[in-house]
Amino acid sequence: MKKSAYVRVATYHACRAGHEYEDPLDEASKNAHLGEVTGGGSALSKNHSIEWVGVDDELTDLDKGLPFLKQKLIALGVPDGSVLKYHVQTRKFTAPIRECVK
Repeated sequence: MKKSAYVRVATYHACRAGHEYEDPLDEASKNAHLGEVTGGGSALSKNHSIEWVGVDDELTDLDKGLPFLKQKLIALGVPDGSVLKYHVQTRKFTAPIRECVK
């Protein structure tokens, strides 16, 4: 059974999500037999500028798929502030993709 995961990428440019994150994540997930990217979108601010973009993933195995996505996103240079959202049964989780260094 496939499980949903959602990547919220802290970025201001929607085109970056497709070219830099969606496509490579989809290819890598399929090659690893861990799932696929099923879509994406963006959130706009009040002045209609892009605040963040999202990538929807369907994973075949959360235990293997979540660390895989996190590792791949870090390798792709996902910015600080980006998070991975997922749920297990009725519980929802949000985890930072990379730890902020201060």
